[in-house]
Amino acid sequence: MIYLQALKQLPASQLRAEARLTRQLQGLFAEVAERTIQELLKRNRLPTDDATMRLVISHILGASEDYQETLSGEALQAAQYGRNRIIRELQRLGVSVSFSEFSERVQKMIMEHVFTASQHTISRVTGNVMQNLTNSYASGLGIDDAAEELRKVFQAMQDYELRRVARTEINSFQNEGAYLTEQELGVRYHMWYTALDERVRGSHSNMHGEIVRVGEPFSNGLYYPGDRSGGQDTIKEWINCRCRTVPFLMPEGKMAPPGASHFRESDLIDVRR
Repeated sequence: MIYLQALKQLPASQLRAEARLTRQLQGLFAEVAERTIQELLKRNRLPTDDATMRLVISHILGASEDYQETLSGEALQAAQYGRNRIIRELQRLGVSVSFSEFSERVQKMIMEHVFTASQHTISRVTGNVMQNLTNSYASGLGIDDAAEELRKVFQAMQDYELRRVARTEINSFQNEGAYLTEQELGVRYHMWYTALDERVRGSHSNMHGEIVRVGEPFSNGLYYPGDRSGGQDTIKEWINCRCRTVPFLMPEGKMAPPGASHFRESDLIDVRR
C-alpha cells in the first residue's frame, strides 16, 4: 500500500531549512567560541573554583537568548510545514480540509518548546566545555594547551554537532506541527514512516508501518518522531531522527485489533465476515 512506501529522500524545503539553521548556529557559536577562549586566556590559569568557571562559560550562557531567537523563526516555519503536509495528505485521501495557520495559542505553545530546546542545547554545550576544562586541569595542561583543547571542542561543534542539532530541531518541530494538526482535525490514527535506509536506527526501522491512535505513544514511547516530552530518558529515540508520521484512515469494513496499543495494517480485522 502507498503508506508503506519508504521516504527515500527528505523534501528540498526541509534540507534548505536544516542548512539555513546550521549556518546561523555556526555563526553564533563561532563568536561564542572566540569569546570563551579569550576569557580563558586572560586568566592565565585554568579555573579551579565555581566562580571562575562561571566567568569562563558566561559567554555561552549569555548566548541563550540569541540561540532562542535564531531557532524560533525556523521552528515556526517547520511546524507550519508539518501542518501543511498533513493537510495535503488528508486531501489526497479524499478528506475535505483547507489550508490554514496555527492559532495564537498553538504558536505560543510551540515557542515554549523552543525555549526548552534552547536551554537543553546551551546546557549541553556548557557541560562539554566544563568537562573539557576539568580534563585539561587533571592532565596538567598549561593555559595555552588547554585553550587549544577547548578550541577543538568548538571546532567539533562546527563540523558535526551543530548540523545534528539543526536536523533534530527542524524535523522535531515539523513533526510537532503535524501532530498538533492531526489532533486539531480529529485524525484518529497515524503511522510511523521512515526512510528504511542504512542511516535509520534499528529500532525505528522496525517501527516502519506501526500504527497508533493519535494521542497515544508508539512502541518506543514517543508520541511522534522527534517528540522530546520524555527528556533525557528518550533522547536516543529523538535525537538526529528523520522519521515522520502520516495519517492512517481506517479502511471501510476493517477495525483495529481489540486492546492493541499499536498494530500494523496487516493486523486489521475484517468486520464484514
